[in-house]
Order: sequence, then structure tokens, then C-alpha cells
Amino acid sequence: MQISTKTRYGMRAIADLAEGYPDRAISLREIAKRQRISHKYLEQVAAVLKSAGVVRSVRGPTGGYLLARRPGAIPLREIFELLEGPVELVPCTPGGERCDLEAQCPTQWLWSELSQAMATILGDRTVQDLLDRARELKGRGGLDYVI
Repeated sequence: MQISTKTRYGMRAIADLAEGYPDRAISLREIAKRQRISHKYLEQVAAVLKSAGVVRSVRGPTGGYLLARRPGAIPLREIFELLEGPVELVPCTPGGERCDLEAQCPTQWLWSELSQAMATILGDRTVQDLLDRARELKGRGGLDYVI
């Protein structure tokens, strides 16, 4: 399993936007350049995040995008599920599709536990954690293009 490019880029863009919270709008062109992401692709990601109310847009010469809530109030699970879908590694985990073999499947519990662990980690972390990590890396000279 691999996380999609859409989700990876979306998380990086959200971390970048967090830098401007609460009052500095950042253009998608600026983010795309800094994050080395296609501007067109970033527009698609931003549209999903905007329609869900995670980000908002500001018009005008100093316009761009802003987080709609403070970074610490946006769990990464919310971003992940908007861009990737439910945190289910296989469709037959509880809450997913039913399977003929569910009662005798020796691996169903494993996929369920892995899905739950991933959901817990994403639910416990927020956009603020991404921002803090980006600032830490930048302070150590480890980031030359992010934020």
C-alpha cells in the first residue's frame, strides 16, 4: 500500500498554509513553487480542501489561501480522509464490506488493528504538528524548499 500523491502533496500544502495562519493568505503558485508541486495539481487538491471547509480563499492582490481553523484544531485524519478516503487498509475491516470468509479469516484482525492504529495516529496528530516539524527541520538547515 502507498499513500497517494494527492494526499502527500495535500499534507505538505497544508503545512505550508499553516505558516500563514491566521492572517497571511498564501497563493497556490507560491506553495507549488516551494513544495515542488504542479500548480494545476495543487489547484485540484485545494478545491477539495476548500469545499470541505478546511481552507478558505481570499481574493485580491494579496489573496491566496488560508487555513479555515487554527492548525491545532485540524486533525491530520480529516485531511487524510478528504484526500485519500477512509482509513481502511482492506475493505473487509469492521465497518467496511462484509466477506463470506469473515468468521474464519485468520488475517482480518490484523488488517483491522493496522487500520485502527493508523486512524489513531492520524487522529492524534494535527496540522500544528506538521508545522512544528517543518520549523524544526528548517531550523536545522534540513529544508531548503518547504515553508
